Amino acid sequence: MSGILDTRPRCIGCELSERNDPTPEARARRKAQSTIQHHAEKYEMKPADFARRYGWDIERLIYDIIHGHENTCPYCSVRYEVMGHGLDDMTLDIVDCEREPYYRTNAKWCCQTCNREKQTMTSEMWARRLIFWKEYKAHIEAIRMDQTHGLLLNAIGSVIRIVPVVGMMWLHGIL
Repeated sequence: MSGILDTRPRCIGCELSERNDPTPEARARRKAQSTIQHHAEKYEMKPADFARRYGWDIERLIYDIIHGHENTCPYCSVRYEVMGHGLDDMTLDIVDCEREPYYRTNAKWCCQTCNREKQTMTSEMWARRLIFWKEYKAHIEAIRMDQTHGLLLNAIGSVIRIVPVVGMMWLHGIL
């Protein structure tokens, strides 16, 4: 049997990675536990007491993490899979920092960028910013698709440029 080569259907590295890399559920569980720990520390509570008081059921968090990661950030609508950092791209936003952090009514999984941008902004101010960004993205996409790059001719033949300003569009004349 000295002439028979030992062939493997898979490389050793792939086998090790498969054994050592946790399942998506295990990664979500670890993310949920660290999130509860982090928020419990903010409120100077033990994680178990915090979870019980505010309804942060670990199984519900795991489900929401897995389901959310398969979709988009609820604020910016960017798919998590294109963000490139796996579950690290997801954070739990306390929607209204002035209210208690009940999981079902005052917490929302979103991307790190949106959570960092929102910080302690009021819900009303954050909603206004989201509306502006939606308008701004649409404007940028229209410019990208338009060969005139946002330049238009008005009724008297002057060139004007559409410039987005918070919450509305303004027209500025260009000579």
